[in-house]
Amino acid sequence: MYRKIVGIFVCMLLIATAVLPAVGIMNEKKTINNESMALLNPTVEWLKTYPGDGFDQFRSVKQTPDGGYIAYGEYSESEMTYARVLKVDADGEEEWTVINHDINGSGYDQQEVMNTIILTSDGGYLAGGSSMYHYVGDGFDFWDTTGFLWKLDSSGNTQWFSQQLYSVEEITRVVPACTIELEDGYINAGWAIIVTDINSGEYVLETALFKTDLSGNLEWYKTYNAGGNINNYGVSLSCTTDGGYFISGASGLNLGSVDRIFVVKTDENGNKQWDNIFDGPAFDTCTIRGCCQADDGGYMIAGTTSSYGAGAWDIWVIKIDSSGNMEWDKTLGGTKQDHSWSMIQTDDGRFIINIVYNYGYFAFTRDDILLVNIDQDGKVYWKALIEEDGRQIPIDVDLTDDGGFIIAGRTGDGGSVNTDSFMIKLSSFDNNRPDKPEIDGPEKGKPDTEYTFTATGTDPDGDTLKYMWDWGDGNFSEWLDTNEATYTWTTEDKFDIKVMTMDENGGESDWSDPLSFSTPKNKQYINMPFLKYLEQHPYLFPILRQLLGL
Repeated sequence: MYRKIVGIFVCMLLIATAVLPAVGIMNEKKTINNESMALLNPTVEWLKTYPGDGFDQFRSVKQTPDGGYIAYGEYSESEMTYARVLKVDADGEEEWTVINHDINGSGYDQQEVMNTIILTSDGGYLAGGSSMYHYVGDGFDFWDTTGFLWKLDSSGNTQWFSQQLYSVEEITRVVPACTIELEDGYINAGWAIIVTDINSGEYVLETALFKTDLSGNLEWYKTYNAGGNINNYGVSLSCTTDGGYFISGASGLNLGSVDRIFVVKTDENGNKQWDNIFDGPAFDTCTIRGCCQADDGGYMIAGTTSSYGAGAWDIWVIKIDSSGNMEWDKTLGGTKQDHSWSMIQTDDGRFIINIVYNYGYFAFTRDDILLVNIDQDGKVYWKALIEEDGRQIPIDVDLTDDGGFIIAGRTGDGGSVNTDSFMIKLSSFDNNRPDKPEIDGPEKGKPDTEYTFTATGTDPDGDTLKYMWDWGDGNFSEWLDTNEATYTWTTEDKFDIKVMTMDENGGESDWSDPLSFSTPKNKQYINMPFLKYLEQHPYLFPILRQLLGL
């Protein structure tokens, strides 16, 4: 007899959630549209696929000390899904592959999820994820979702494998989504599956932080929730300068759903110091490997939102201070669906956000790679759009020693049927942001009248610029090829007009100093009793009456 205690949907979080504009009047309220132009790209040095015989993808990639790369993800074989670690040289040529058949492989509907791989200090690797765990009890076969850690040496030989990461007393299993090596073990962020009734299979999910020793034995774990909600996942982990940890993830009010970003700050022992929720009116979630501590002690969080942005899904970047309070937020993406699974910090303190641009679930849709370089103040230095033939779903990105980038994910004609794992190596790339522009134009006017303004912008690299106007009433222009723009206000008020420029590589300037423009109300300088007196005595002050139009 076959029974399944824990639904496999808990893993779906990480599977799925992978002409010149007119110049003139624009009085409809709208937000900034980040869809811009054809960008100058880093050079594609090589792109290679590593297929199985069904659904295959890489979820994690790192450069190795010998200049090659290690990648980790799901591998399909005879309609079963297993964990695969693949080692390639600097040119992407395969050196060795290890497929872990000891993990209980299953059909794609079972959703084994291979979350992350790290390089360890002994020259080997540690991989982690979730899979189905089989056991027999009271004459029944049970299949439960559980987490695992898999340690390999530098040649891919298995040193140890720990699948039963759970506390028997509390009937709890923990699943690693992100792992960091410590001196005496490994710290992992993910989620805990806590069975509340073993007979009915009822359970709750909590964001989890757990520590193992160097052999994968569970030493302690802590769980956190966003106020008693039934779904809480940790998907990203960062060490903090005070010795603690910062976890970002997602939370949902209903079983099987997530719709808001949930973050937790802990001390070195996992004791919660504070948490916070970032939520809009629609679907929002956090990016896997999507949090980093900034140089100022605050934190950068990358996520995906359908609450804000230019349309459909967009990338939601949030900067919070050291106490968890939002300092600023920004959306990235176009009018179609965009998604991100990873963000990394560069040596100069900036951040690279790895985005699948125009993300589609269905066969024969087009997906491209978009990298965005942004600093902790929300200033975009460059955007690089990589448009190769077919579909590329970039899931992870890492910096390379030559200043370039390695990206891994999946490619193919379908979102969940026939896909191949792929890696793409990009050359180094950087860009200087445009200088702060200036505005020239009138400072007073009337409602329902069109006025023209001129911006002066320069770029250190001599790039051609586009211009975006903030009209001070909540409306923005599109990105315009000309430095002149016209606008009409419909109300009497005072407006601070600003302009921003963007170069050919997507680098954005600071907003200009505001130009104050007013549409003042007409003032009556002669009181009404006096006007009435003139009307009643037309023979008095005829010249004054003529001037006043009486």
